[in-house]
Amino acid sequence: MKHFAEDDFVAAVENLLAASEFPAKLLTLELTESVSADNLETVIEKMQALRSLGCTFSLDDFGTGYSSLSRLQRLPISEVKIDRSFVLLAPNEPMNANIVEMVVRIGDTMGARVVAEGVETQVHADFLAAWHPHVCLQGYFFGIPQPIETFIDPEESVLN
Repeated sequence: MKHFAEDDFVAAVENLLAASEFPAKLLTLELTESVSADNLETVIEKMQALRSLGCTFSLDDFGTGYSSLSRLQRLPISEVKIDRSFVLLAPNEPMNANIVEMVVRIGDTMGARVVAEGVETQVHADFLAAWHPHVCLQGYFFGIPQPIETFIDPEESVLN
């Protein structure tokens, strides 16, 4: 999320929420592990400011980036997403299944919801349901990405 590094990011989000009247508690911002690589204190300050508005944070593609657990545990994360590359191979490759297990445990330890990305087949869904029943599942098995027009009425959109 390159915009997160901008000095006025928090104010921009706050202004957009106010202008759109969108409830902040429904806004989850996805970040990758690399967002904390540069200036951790600034990142934490911005995240806390946005959390005070009601926003939550999801750590996307967990395990593929800058995985310093001592840094990550300081971030106010509500959700951890297991990268699809691990999920896709987990049913047939023990190493990937162990990585999925590790990420689930880390998410649980952080008190975060855990989402498995890349669930593309019944085999993936069954594997995760059997081994990690509390993990939320996301992927093409459930539906393909859709244009925003599918979900909103363009006549009533605040995006116009």
